[in-house]
Amino acid sequence: MESAACIPEDESESCLTSADVELMRGDAEEVDNSSQRSRLCSVTESMRSAAPSHYISPPDLILPSHGDNTNSSTNKDAECEDLISKLTAIWTGIHTTPNQAFYRDICQSLAVLHLSEGDMWRAAFYLTETQAITFSHKANLISAQKLYKYNKEADRSKDLSLFQLPLKKSLQTFKEAVNSLPEDWVSCTIAVVTLPGSNIQQLYFVRLQAKQEPVVIQAVGVTNAEVIWNSLKDLLKSSKDSMALADKVMWWEKRRQIDESLKELLQSVQAQLGVSRTALLGCYIDKKCRQIVEKHTDKLMKKFKEMNISISRSLLYMLVNGASKVSSTELEAFLKRKYSSMSDELISKFSALIIAGQDVYIDTRSPVVMCLDKWAHGFCWESLECLSYSPVTRMPSIYSIQSYLKEFSSRGDSIFTNGAYTENTYYILNPDNNLPATESLFKPILTRRETWDGIISTQPTAEQYKQGLSKHSLFLYLGHGSGQKFLKGRDLCHLDCNTVVMLMGCSSGAFDSRGDMEPAGIIQDYHIASCPTILACLWDVTDKDIDRYTQHIIKDGLSSDKDGLSLLDLIPSARKACKLQYLVGCASVVYGLPVLLYNSSETRVLYG
Repeated sequence: MESAACIPEDESESCLTSADVELMRGDAEEVDNSSQRSRLCSVTESMRSAAPSHYISPPDLILPSHGDNTNSSTNKDAECEDLISKLTAIWTGIHTTPNQAFYRDICQSLAVLHLSEGDMWRAAFYLTETQAITFSHKANLISAQKLYKYNKEADRSKDLSLFQLPLKKSLQTFKEAVNSLPEDWVSCTIAVVTLPGSNIQQLYFVRLQAKQEPVVIQAVGVTNAEVIWNSLKDLLKSSKDSMALADKVMWWEKRRQIDESLKELLQSVQAQLGVSRTALLGCYIDKKCRQIVEKHTDKLMKKFKEMNISISRSLLYMLVNGASKVSSTELEAFLKRKYSSMSDELISKFSALIIAGQDVYIDTRSPVVMCLDKWAHGFCWESLECLSYSPVTRMPSIYSIQSYLKEFSSRGDSIFTNGAYTENTYYILNPDNNLPATESLFKPILTRRETWDGIISTQPTAEQYKQGLSKHSLFLYLGHGSGQKFLKGRDLCHLDCNTVVMLMGCSSGAFDSRGDMEPAGIIQDYHIASCPTILACLWDVTDKDIDRYTQHIIKDGLSSDKDGLSLLDLIPSARKACKLQYLVGCASVVYGLPVLLYNSSETRVLYG
């Protein structure tokens, strides 16, 4: 199976020029006002024509004429506000039962328009609305079915596990979801924006932290994000083709070349991100370091205010928090773009002040939960050098994080709050009986653990698979793919999966996306089953190298005296255990939330 980083099969003809894009962003030079009105009308009309007739409310979406041609910024602002009003009216009419592609276009345009007006909350809200559209409806449908079945049962002594997401969303529900995050956690939404009629994919990051204004920042160094997805797609195709090479020398030579090319792609992406990569970074774990960042931010805010320079405190905090991961040149270039009228001398001064004091920080960070849109899903963001030692997980949306936190905090047996007892482990090893090397390596490791249970060289029944996921703290699948052929997603959704899951087969964590459809994969079914943590592979891997990765995880995290580690702590060193540290080591990512692993039966509270 190929990577989930797919490109739409149909490319629309471009009806927006670069001037249109600049106008929507609100930072273009003044152009003839009649041209502005014409382009804005074109954008609105293209959205209106794309919408089903019963979605349009109100029906009149044509911008009014403004008479004489002027270059007045007042007219420009009025047109922007008018377009926001009309698009918001459409959004209000369709947001509970949206058409995927049309809804995404509406939300992206509203986000960019609000960003041009400096409204970070609304810009962040609409960008997050472009994600997990159909998944939200599927999750709520399954939850309704679970609830209906539960209410018909005579015995209701067991807690019901429900993964529910809000259908009617608003700025208020969005703020509540953001503020539900633990105070030292960061959620980063990665959104690809393609304005109606354009074929340029702009990359945006939305950094969310409790009790702080969002930061929405465009990775301006990424001129077209589609190039990134296509580059990765080409590498993964070459990787798949290389697996068929019969000559061992040629096999290794080709795969090492691909491994090096993937390394270079990651380095290129990190360089293109520039200062925007600070949006990906979590807060410092050390409380004193966080206090230093806070104080330094407040000190700089005072200096900016004295200079009568406006800057968001959240943005400044993000820059100070991530200053160790950017160069002074990158920071100066960012400030120059943001404050074009500021002198070079002053730019250099503020850049130096932001970077000052980085040597006193202990560079260990709290979790970052990424929410990725349909384009960004297939890329291995976690393997960027700036994140290589940071705990990073993936979730469908900010609302899914809120749902997880709410549910896990309300149940006493949650392994998220108590940690996972690794002695209560179930394994499925080589179920198709065609991975002899994998079986030879892991059979002695697994069977020597007296409290572990599982099956080897035998295909599990659906009931065995269910029991493995619902009755144990840790579930290991060491076979081909995701194991979906043994337990279908529709059955998995209805389980109470209070388990750390490791799916070590090819493309076990990949999402399939076709055309305008949203991506889908077995991981979504694990989310609906309230599985706290899933380790899975984004693309196809070779058995021996992924076995080295898995062996390292088991030996370091499940078979040692090191209590209180999470899978996120083990991944950096597990990557290095692979001979191909990028092509294989970077394939594995974690979905869900961080769960600590314990080798003793004593309950440990992680979050409470």
